Amino acid sequence: MHHLRASDRRIWPEIERLPEEHTGIVAVDDFHWLPVALQTMLIKYLKAVSNRESAAKLVLIDIP
Repeated sequence: MHHLRASDRRIWPEIERLPEEHTGIVAVDDFHWLPVALQTMLIKYLKAVSNRESAAKLVLIDIP
């Protein structure tokens, strides 16, 4: 599993590329740190990943 901390802004470009480069299991932690546009993109991508059979899995982690 690949773990990305969204609280580290240097990681944001890697998070933005997930729809094009995502393989395996990726967890994005501190989701609330991301700009709303990037949050929206990840949520739409998460829905797309969940609707297809693939080895690629995405986990979004945030505080309630």
